[in-house]
Amino acid sequence: MTDPFASIPVTGGGGLPGARHLEGRVVIIRPVRVDETTLAFNKKDSAPTVIADIIVVDGGDLVYGDLVNNSGQQLKPPTHRVSTPAMFTGWMDSHAHIVNPCRDMLRAGQPVTVGIIERGTQGNKPYFLTETHTDVNRKPRTDPSYAQRRQNAIDLWNAFQTGQWSPPTPVELNPTPVPAAQPAASAWGASPGAAPLGNPAATPWGQPVAQAAPAGWGAQPSSPPAGPPQRDLSVPVPGLEQHWALGTEQQRRDAWRVYDETHPAPAAQPVAAAQATPWG
Repeated sequence: MTDPFASIPVTGGGGLPGARHLEGRVVIIRPVRVDETTLAFNKKDSAPTVIADIIVVDGGDLVYGDLVNNSGQQLKPPTHRVSTPAMFTGWMDSHAHIVNPCRDMLRAGQPVTVGIIERGTQGNKPYFLTETHTDVNRKPRTDPSYAQRRQNAIDLWNAFQTGQWSPPTPVELNPTPVPAAQPAASAWGASPGAAPLGNPAATPWGQPVAQAAPAGWGAQPSSPPAGPPQRDLSVPVPGLEQHWALGTEQQRRDAWRVYDETHPAPAAQPVAAAQATPWG
């Protein structure tokens, strides 16, 4: 028996595209489940999330992995590009007008559907999963190209089902350089051939330093550099308040990481030396 609570493996590289990356594209969605327990960022309001497999049928190259704020300012550049059609498993979304039709499908036993990701025209303009023959305002689409795009999706799905189409692999746009191999360390931690250190001793981080004179009573012990601040993920990054409730926990964590990297804390001011007491 299939475990309905099992984790869904994620494929696609560099995380997953959001609804804004898919706007205007025809997509094939196969919902796996709707998690009714997920909450909005205020930790109070319900924000169900659909977990699905999604095939992006058209729209040309898909570039994703970036982060923007409410004003459209880019906080993080795109990380990946993939040609379409492309497929992502374990795709997640919390927009109500995308979650609701997927929930209805699961209840009705409908395994898969085709539609278009579109943005609304009223209120805060949420994203919708619309039909290929009616737009976001429920008006019929008169352009004959939409019927052809739907047929393209049907043909692609059949090709996928019969093994005649395999999804492409995303390309990393800014791959992390592989560090050069370091020469083997000697017994004292120095590279072979390097000038010997005078009576070296390892610090708490494993770097050899020259042995210092014994510290006095009031000397402060060395300490590791401060790491990034621990952020409350229910608090939005400045400029992302409008979209904060729609992001996943990892997206929120990435947003704060980018913010902290671009807004470093001011360096601590040196404190004048004071006479140490026997108790420090």
